[in-house]
Amino acid sequence: MPKTESPGRAPTEKRTPIASLLRYMRDVSRAAGRGEGALAQERFARRCGTTAQYLWQIASGVRPAKPTMALRIEQGTYGLVRAEDLCPEFDWEYAKLRTALPKKPARARRSTSAAIEPATPTPEHDSTALAA
Repeated sequence: MPKTESPGRAPTEKRTPIASLLRYMRDVSRAAGRGEGALAQERFARRCGTTAQYLWQIASGVRPAKPTMALRIEQGTYGLVRAEDLCPEFDWEYAKLRTALPKKPARARRSTSAAIEPATPTPEHDSTALAA
């Protein structure tokens, strides 16, 4: 019986490991010291907003990285792993151009109702009046 792949996973023959992410995850483990590698990977995963298992799946090519996750991984690795490497099919040039454009100033909204005058406090509701 042929083995079927799970949805969202790359077929075995099409898996391409992400060398920079694999190297970063291994370096994080080594730098943490003996017995602390798993904790260091969990801290890295928390910086990226995901789990270490999911990062290993992306690094080994089992699952593709979505553009938002690719950006979080790039930020979590302080730029050592580039988002372009994690998600090459996304148009990063266009996205970066869009973020580089100056933003238009927000227009002031006009109220459709008539301008309301601020209410003047009455002596009984005035918090500054002294009780007699």
